[in-house]
Amino acid sequence: MAKGEMLQMTQKDLDRLKILQQAIQKRITQGKAGELLGLSREWVNQLCQRVKRKGDRAVIHGLRGRPSNHQLPTGLADKAISKIKEKYADFRPTFAAEKLLELEKIKLSVETVRRLMIAANLWEDRKRKATHREWRERKDCFGEMAQMDGSDHAWFEDRAGKCILLASIDDASNRIFLRFTEHEDTRNLMQFSRTYLKRFGKPLSFYVDKDSIYVTNRQPSLEEELQGRKYALTQFTRAMEVDLDVKVINAGSPQAKGRVERLFGTLQDRLVKELRLAGISTIPAANRFLGRSYLAKHNHKFSVPPKNKTNVHRPARKTNA
Repeated sequence: MAKGEMLQMTQKDLDRLKILQQAIQKRITQGKAGELLGLSREWVNQLCQRVKRKGDRAVIHGLRGRPSNHQLPTGLADKAISKIKEKYADFRPTFAAEKLLELEKIKLSVETVRRLMIAANLWEDRKRKATHREWRERKDCFGEMAQMDGSDHAWFEDRAGKCILLASIDDASNRIFLRFTEHEDTRNLMQFSRTYLKRFGKPLSFYVDKDSIYVTNRQPSLEEELQGRKYALTQFTRAMEVDLDVKVINAGSPQAKGRVERLFGTLQDRLVKELRLAGISTIPAANRFLGRSYLAKHNHKFSVPPKNKTNVHRPARKTNA
């Protein structure tokens, strides 16, 4: 240290220096110093060597008093938060960071966007409580089972009334297929399934709830009982199981259809905002948007490789289903 030079040391620096000097003077072992400092013995040894070479300044971080290497370029933070307030104020930080890069050409890490949004009171950092569930293991192959359901939601926010989003999600890969419709009824489910079959082929099974489209109060016929069916066939289940050999499995609870339920949670956040940014407020325009861009983008981001690469969808013959 040059004569007359003043070192700005925090109390933490002073405490660390005292312990290192005790280790250098062999009043304590380097192992004990490591315990007191919460450092490995190897790192304590390096610090002791630095103190011997450089003196007290060895315990001061080399960047103290200098601009951070991670400091944002001048004006970038202001530009980013201005865009967020203008367009993405109700976005989650991860989604906001994606849109800043995609639409505004502003590249910031998710953590930086999160800090900016917290500082601007646009986001409240909240820790998730640990949940304990018994997870059902994924199926192995694409097409082994597709969970299917509909969600009645304000997909166009206040630009139009509520409508239904029909969705399927492959159990093995998380790959999705979506279609907007006015009602969740047998006719629309048939059309949705037909489009699915044309695109992917016949899955081994559809995993659905106990809605009246899939389950009827009518007692099973003798033939159905002999086939071991617990429920009488509806028009939809007859078309799937009898005509197409696609098993229809009824979930016992919403929690049992966890993948498709969580999918709707994601879509009610992300897809709603994507439709807003695209200025879409009608079902035909929304379905074109799904086919032209959204589905491919969503599947690229959220799908996972199945355990087995075999696609077990089967060719779908022409049917009136």
